[in-house]
Amino acid sequence: MPGNVISYNTKPPRGNMTEIKMTHRERVLAALNHELPDRTPIDFGGGMAATIYYTAYERLRGYLGVD
Repeated sequence: MPGNVISYNTKPPRGNMTEIKMTHRERVLAALNHELPDRTPIDFGGGMAATIYYTAYERLRGYLGVD
């Protein structure tokens, strides 16, 4: 049925990426809906199964050059 077609946004937004700001909720919902968020949603420490030790997190940030 043509009326039941699901469209997924796979094209990046036009213009400067810094202009597009999403809330954390919008970012996660976009990713769950197979749409392109402004950046990759990440959860460090949301629960016991999704944690990262603080020293590992600091080393990761240093390696990636993130302030």
